Amino acid sequence: MDLSTRIMVSRRKMAEWKRQNRLNASVRIAILKKELDQALTHGTRSTQEIQEIRNELNQAYREEEHFWKIKSRNNWLKLGDRHTKVFYAAAKQRLARNRIMAIEDDLGMIHRGDENNGVVASDYFVDLFNIRLRFVLTCCLTQVPNVIADLLRVDGLS
Repeated sequence: MDLSTRIMVSRRKMAEWKRQNRLNASVRIAILKKELDQALTHGTRSTQEIQEIRNELNQAYREEEHFWKIKSRNNWLKLGDRHTKVFYAAAKQRLARNRIMAIEDDLGMIHRGDENNGVVASDYFVDLFNIRLRFVLTCCLTQVPNVIADLLRVDGLS
């Protein structure tokens, strides 16, 4: 065979293999979703078969997530981690996106600056946990007389 014929045969074989193995995660997920939907609506499958389909679907989601994680890491290594403009722009953009510029307190006042934001956030969580602790203690303490009365009744002391 000449080179062009061998290439054509190889492409056909690869296409046939791809159709049989369905490596595209989105296609596999779509097929499994459709299969699960049919199994649930028609009721022709056992609960064990339905669970197997769900497990396969979860596995397909995990594989797709893993694929995109690897792809994003490859792009980062290829494009960004060379001390280039792309790297610095991405780092600067992430820093800007994660920064809290202003915060609003319980009274509706806007506070700006790292120190002020820290004070407002700290006050919020201190108040939050104090309120919860007070609520839990109130609930528990209101039940103490009932528990004592029940214990006295059980012991025959009342």
